[in-house]
Amino acid sequence: RCLPSCPAGFFALPSSRTCGECVNNHCETCEYPGTACTSCKSPFLLEVDLKGVQQCVSVCSSGFFSQNGRSCTRCPAGCLSCTDSSHCTSCTQPQYLHQGSCVDHCPLSFLAVHGVCHQL
Repeated sequence: RCLPSCPAGFFALPSSRTCGECVNNHCETCEYPGTACTSCKSPFLLEVDLKGVQQCVSVCSSGFFSQNGRSCTRCPAGCLSCTDSSHCTSCTQPQYLHQGSCVDHCPLSFLAVHGVCHQL
C-alpha cells in the first residue's frame, strides 16, 4: 500500500519509491542507506561522534552531555566531562578545572591539586 512517508524505523528509497529498514534497531528515523540515525527511540539518545557518525546510545559518551533527554551534545573544548554547554566537571590535561571552566593555569590564590584549582 502507498504511504505519505516511511514509518518509524525505516527510510525512504526515492529511486524505487519504497522504504528500507534502518540498520540500527534503536533508530526512530534514519537516512539512506539506513546506517545514520537521525532520531532515536526512547530512552536512547542521538550522539554524533568525532567522525560524524550518528548513533543511538543509552548513555552519552565521555565528552558529551544529555540535552533535553533526546540527544548528546559535545562538551565545550577542553572539557573531559560536563553537565551542560557552559559547566565542565573535569578537564583534559594539561588544563585545570576552575569554577566550572577549564583553564591553562590556576588564578592567583589558587593551587592545582589533581587537575582542580583549590583556593588557598
